[in-house]
Amino acid sequence: MEPGVAQAVSRAAQGSLSRASALANRWEADSRIRAQIAAALSGQEPAAVPPHERQELARWCEQTIEVLREAALSATPQLDRDRCIGAALEAIAWAESLKEQFVSPRLVATLLRESWLELAR
Repeated sequence: MEPGVAQAVSRAAQGSLSRASALANRWEADSRIRAQIAAALSGQEPAAVPPHERQELARWCEQTIEVLREAALSATPQLDRDRCIGAALEAIAWAESLKEQFVSPRLVATLLRESWLELAR
């Protein structure tokens, strides 16, 4: 593993060896998801459509939270810190709602995509 990737994985794992192992195994796929989310937030590309399968959609929520956390910390002129934090909190709630069987993954995917579009404006 490249040293930069290893540092990012260890930071994201927050001290958990099992989480670090899982993150390392899916790092490339998650990087592609983060790139699509970042492109949507920049408004330069049409927002990708998140998947409608619960487990995969939960990963998209997780990556959205990560991208928004990084955006809030960097406070770029394109993205307001408070709006990023608010959108991240919504994504956390949606990720939690996916654990409930009665919540529609399609609805969560739509709300997630709409939050990206709203932040890009």
